[in-house]
Amino acid sequence: MANIVSQLTNFLERFHANQSRCRRDDGSGVPPTLRALGRKACWVVLLNGEQRGTAFASRDEAEECRAAWEALLRLEQSDSLH
Repeated sequence: MANIVSQLTNFLERFHANQSRCRRDDGSGVPPTLRALGRKACWVVLLNGEQRGTAFASRDEAEECRAAWEALLRLEQSDSLH
């Protein structure tokens, strides 16, 4: 479990700069840091209707985050059964 927590922590730290998801007057949900890189769209991870992590520039990054969160949730569920 420590490995998954560490993986998730490292992942979130890498993308901390993209954390702001406030909408601008132009209606864009893309964070300013990604817009500055020319991105017009971003990926977010939702699990059970809740956003996990931050906005990601690529689907691969979002999938990596999703996998880490799902693994952590599975561990928490298995620990609660014991």
